[in-house]
Amino acid sequence: MSDCVSEPDGAPDPWRETFPTFFAARECAADVVRSWLSPRTYKQAVAKADLPLAVAETVSETVRRTRLWRGERIAVADELVSHFQEGLASGQSPEALVADFGEPRTAARLMRRGKVRNRPRVWQAWWWASRGALAGLALYALFAMCLLIPKPVVSVNYLKKLNAPAAAVPEDDRAWPLYLDAFRIVAEEQRFKREAGDPQANFYGWEQPWASEPLTATTRPAAEAWIAEHVDFIEKLRAAASKPRLGVEVGFDKPYRDDFAELEGGIRPEEPAYEDFGGGLQHVLLDHVQQMRAVARVLMVDAQLSADGRRVSDDIEAMLGVAKQSGEVGFYVSALVMVSIDRMAWAFLEDTLRNRSEVFNDEQLKRLAHLAAASSYDATPYLATERLVFLDLVQRLYCESAWGGGHLDLDAWVKSDEWRRRFFENERKDNTGLKNGLVRKTVAPLAFLVTASRSGVVAKYDELSARVRSRAQRPLWETSSRGDYTDSFDEVPLWQRLRYPPITLWGAGINIGSVPSVFHGARGLRDGALVGIALELLRREHGGWPESLDQLAPRWLPELPVDRINGGPLGYRLVDGQPVVYSLGVDRDDDGGLWPSRFTTQTSANLSRWQIPYVVRPPIDNPPAEEDGDWVIWSLAPPRYMPSEADQPHIDGEP
Repeated sequence: MSDCVSEPDGAPDPWRETFPTFFAARECAADVVRSWLSPRTYKQAVAKADLPLAVAETVSETVRRTRLWRGERIAVADELVSHFQEGLASGQSPEALVADFGEPRTAARLMRRGKVRNRPRVWQAWWWASRGALAGLALYALFAMCLLIPKPVVSVNYLKKLNAPAAAVPEDDRAWPLYLDAFRIVAEEQRFKREAGDPQANFYGWEQPWASEPLTATTRPAAEAWIAEHVDFIEKLRAAASKPRLGVEVGFDKPYRDDFAELEGGIRPEEPAYEDFGGGLQHVLLDHVQQMRAVARVLMVDAQLSADGRRVSDDIEAMLGVAKQSGEVGFYVSALVMVSIDRMAWAFLEDTLRNRSEVFNDEQLKRLAHLAAASSYDATPYLATERLVFLDLVQRLYCESAWGGGHLDLDAWVKSDEWRRRFFENERKDNTGLKNGLVRKTVAPLAFLVTASRSGVVAKYDELSARVRSRAQRPLWETSSRGDYTDSFDEVPLWQRLRYPPITLWGAGINIGSVPSVFHGARGLRDGALVGIALELLRREHGGWPESLDQLAPRWLPELPVDRINGGPLGYRLVDGQPVVYSLGVDRDDDGGLWPSRFTTQTSANLSRWQIPYVVRPPIDNPPAEEDGDWVIWSLAPPRYMPSEADQPHIDGEP
C-alpha cells in the first residue's frame, strides 16, 4: 500500500488557495500554448460538422469576427455548430435558422465580450494596464507638445534698469570720465613702450608689480621712480575719487567695452559680443571694478612714499572714495571690492600709526575718523541688484503658460549652462546631461512636474534672499546657530536644487550666502579704525595709552563700539606698550588678542587683508581648536598667535 493518501475528488487544493494568482497565470499561459500547438482550427470544426452552406458560412463569419484566441475560436465554433445542429434536428430550415441567428457582426461582438470577460485576471490586468499606458503615452506626448511650443520672451530690459541710477547722475558729479582721462595718460605711455618692444609694458600701466604687495627694499626704488613720473596721474585719481558718484553704465558691449578697448590699445583678443552670452545680466563684465582696486593700490603706495601728512591723509581719503564708488553698481562682487579697498585703507592707517604716527596732525586724524563713521555697509542695495540679475535669468529660462505662472524651457536651460561655462572659462564641468534635443523633448513633461513654476522659483529666491538680508542686518550674537548663519544658496538641499534649477545655475557663479559675514566684518574693521584714531588722539593729549577703552567716551568717541560677534565690550590690552583692540571671537573667551594658530604663516599685512568669513561668525558652543583665538580689529603691536597643537606640552598617558 502506498504511504501517500491522495486527495478525494473535489477536495480543495491548499496550494491553489494560497497562490491563486500564480495558478491563474499558469492556466492562462497553458491555454495559449495549447491553442497554438493544437493542429485543429475552427474551420476544420465547421467543415467536419457537414452543415448546410448558408449555415456554415454564417458560423465561419461569426467566429472570424470574434478575433479571439485560437482555442477560444474553436470553442465558439463548437458551440455554434451544436446550436445549429439542434435546430436542424428539430426540423427548421437553414434559412430560418440563419435569419433567427441575426447579424454575424452583432453576435460576434457579444460572444467576444463574454469570452474576454471570462479570461484570467492576470490577462485582464495586463489588458487594462497596456491600454492605460497607451493612453498615458498619448497624453504625455500631447502635453510635451504644449510645453515645447511656447518659448521664453525677454520682455524686460533689466540692464537699462540696472544702469538707470548711473544714467541719472549729472555730468559734473561723475567720476568715471575723470578716471578715463587719468588712465589715458598711462595707457599712452604703455602703447609707446609696446611699440618699442618693451616686454614689461602691460595692458594698464597702473597695474605695477610693486602695487600688489607691501613695498620692500627691492621694489621701493621702482615705485618711487614711477610715482615721481606720474604726479599728474595721481592728482587726477584724487580728483576723481572726490566726486560723489562714479556714474559708469556697465554692459558687455558698446559703449562700455570701447572705454577699455582704447586703454588696451587693441592688443587683447577679440572678446565675444554681449549677445553671444544671451544678453543676460549675469554675464555683464565689471572691468572697471578691478581697475578701481588697482587705483586704490597706487594711492596707497603714493601715501607710503610720502612724508607729507596732508598728502598721506588725502590719499587715504581718496582710497575711501574709490571704495565707495566701487560699490556703486550694486553687484555683490562690487561690494566685495568696496570692502576690500576699505580694509586696505584701514590696514594702511594702522601701519602708519604704528611706524610713523607723527606724519598726521590732529585735524587730519579727526577728518579720517569722520570719514570712517560715515562709511555705510548696507547689504540691501546689493541684494536688490542680485535680484535683478536673477529675474533677468528667469525671464530667459521660463515660458509663459497657463500652468502655474510659467514653465522651464530646457533648450534655454542648456544654452544658459553653455553660456555660463564659456563665461567662466569652463571652470565647471558640463553636467546638464541634456545635450540631445530628442532627450530634452522627451523629458519636458517630467521636468514640468519636477521643477517649480516661474512664480515659485522667484518666491523661493526671495525667501532665501530675505533670509540672507535678515542675517546681514541682525547682530551676530542674535543668530541662533552657525548653521542658520552660513546657510547659502549653494547649500540648498539636492531636491530643492532639482526643483529650483535657476537658483542652482546662478549659485554656480555667486554665493551671496556669505554677504552677512562680509558686511559684519567690514563694520568691525571700521570700528577698529575709529577706536584706533581715538586712541592716538588720547595718547597725544595725555602722553600715554589709556588703561581702558572706557576713557575714550565721550571725549574722543560719542560711544564705544561693541564686539560685533558677541555683543559685549571690545577686548583691549597693552602688549609691549602698544594697544591691541579685539573681538572675543566665536569661542567667546578672552585669549588676549591672539590670532587663531592656523594663521601663524600669515604676515601682518596679509592678516589685515584677511578673508573676513573665516572669523566673523556667530558665537558657538564647544568650538574646535581651530576656532580658538580672537579677531584683532586694531593693533599697533606685532601679531601674536594661539599655540598650535604641536606646541602643546605632552602629558604622559595621553595619546
